[in-house]
Amino acid sequence: MKQRGVFLIGVILMGIYFFLFPRGTGRELVLIPRSTTSLSSYDMQTVAASGKLISVRSGDTAAYFNDDFEPAARYGSERMAVDDDWLAVPGQSGLDIIDPDGRLRSRLNVDAVPIASDGSLYLYEPGIGRLRRVDPSNGAELWSMDLLAPVTVLDAASGRTFIGMLDGRALILDSNGAILLRYRPGGSRVEAIFGGALSDDGTSLALLSGLDPQRFVLLEERKNGFRPVSHHDTGSDFRRFVPVGFVDNGDRVVYEGLDSVLAVDTGQYDVSRLEIDGRPLDWANDEITGSLALLGSEDGRESLRLLSLRDRTLFESGLPAGTTGLLMDGENLMLVGEEYFAVLGMEVR
Repeated sequence: MKQRGVFLIGVILMGIYFFLFPRGTGRELVLIPRSTTSLSSYDMQTVAASGKLISVRSGDTAAYFNDDFEPAARYGSERMAVDDDWLAVPGQSGLDIIDPDGRLRSRLNVDAVPIASDGSLYLYEPGIGRLRRVDPSNGAELWSMDLLAPVTVLDAASGRTFIGMLDGRALILDSNGAILLRYRPGGSRVEAIFGGALSDDGTSLALLSGLDPQRFVLLEERKNGFRPVSHHDTGSDFRRFVPVGFVDNGDRVVYEGLDSVLAVDTGQYDVSRLEIDGRPLDWANDEITGSLALLGSEDGRESLRLLSLRDRTLFESGLPAGTTGLLMDGENLMLVGEEYFAVLGMEVR
């Protein structure tokens, strides 16, 4: 996106602040535009990388930003895995693992799809059904597994790995590749795992599986292994990957519904509906404040809704076209677009 486009985005964000969140007589939450950066190679001016970096992935572009939200590096590839501390990108002889500043960590002679999750690097070879976990610090293989069905979902947490497959099977592996769980939800005419996630501590697994009906299943680890503790029909029939995630320090699971985000209480197993205009695209949760940001899209128009810990609407607004993702970091709400990255500060005034 050229400078004109970035300027336009900045004007829109300023409009969000001045017109949707005017000052009142009491204290209220306001959004303050802090930065807008084009992700286009011909516009992006980088600075020296230092300290902890924030990684942003938008389509075939990966960018890194420092604590001041200045761009520190940019990469482009159709096939890459992106982490805050490293990247896995196609190299001369296969796959290179590099630092954000471009320094080479390891070179792997393999033709595989790289996947990043929770600081772990996975290499998936769909042609032969092989999945490997690799140490991103040096490229050493930690474990390898040959799978009989295509992988549809992969997630990692606390050294554990969840694998969902097209034949409806779900696996959880420990850090050494030993199988902790073999599970097939069943209950549907067509079996397949369309979405799933591990809790941060790796002791709970949420699944979206099957067709006719499509079902949500929650499993928890007990003394004798993982056991299903809650399930329900979702009313949806998605035939694609469906986002699922744990929020509020694991107290809830959220997943994409037909016209809203559905939230499942992991204690009482109650289901609530979080409305958003159009199809839910993404969400972001701040574990400290408990606020939850929802991103939706309808007829090419994106919208944002920010909820408090008790699901009270703090604000909602339209967003620049092409917004595809959200990030939250304490006092900052970050918007990821097809060609831009914007930061909004959240303050109570």
